[in-house]
Amino acid sequence: MISVKSAKGFTLVESLIVLSIFLLLTLFTWSNGSAIHERKVIEQFFRQFQNDLYYAQQYAAVHRETVYVFVSQDDSYYRIDRAAFKGSLVQTSYNEDIVIRPTTMSLPITYYPNGSIKKGGTIFIDYKEETYKIVFTIGNGRFRVEKL
Repeated sequence: MISVKSAKGFTLVESLIVLSIFLLLTLFTWSNGSAIHERKVIEQFFRQFQNDLYYAQQYAAVHRETVYVFVSQDDSYYRIDRAAFKGSLVQTSYNEDIVIRPTTMSLPITYYPNGSIKKGGTIFIDYKEETYKIVFTIGNGRFRVEKL
């Protein structure tokens, strides 16, 4: 028969120490992971939105037709349409926590057949507790994003 004293294994205290260290590491990873996720959501939104705006401008210039960028704030998506109901080019959904607020920029954003924008202005983007500003300049239709 095997004696209990000669059996090899871990004590309850050792097992609890290892388990508590594992739980602490998991907790730190979990809390940092959500902050990284929130930052990546807004970064991805701006990357995609900028690319789609450039695409709308280039499509208008190359195909010599007016292009509109419609924003549906209630349904959290935007859509790029060709003029005269010729069809949509792009429809992109975005996170429901992102709020697009046109201020001096009227919606839809319109690109003329030469690639210029109809009207310059500003659009504010709110996400969680951060606010960003997109400024559209008159003329060549370029824009810039600023964090407030």
